[in-house]
Amino acid sequence: MNDYYLTCMYSKQKRTKKRRKTVSNETYNLVYETCQKCVLCGTQNNLQLHHVKYRSERSDLIDTPSNCLMLCINCHNKVHSNKRYWQPILLEICERI
Repeated sequence: MNDYYLTCMYSKQKRTKKRRKTVSNETYNLVYETCQKCVLCGTQNNLQLHHVKYRSERSDLIDTPSNCLMLCINCHNKVHSNKRYWQPILLEICERI
């Protein structure tokens, strides 16, 4: 491949790549202070922030602590593998916290 071809491929990929908005450090810290363990299994290891109402559905809630929960990486993967099942359960947990 020549340099021109590689440059065109790179430029095309760069333009089409979407940048995801991430949650602020303030929101992450507030959610972590509220619950320093996974809300499903209780572990304190490998915690990640989970948006209960997904960013694709409600991007306006991305930085809202009441829409976020802490999940360990294993539970986070489990939740994302079956969103329809887990979302109502996590919404209920959000209301209790």
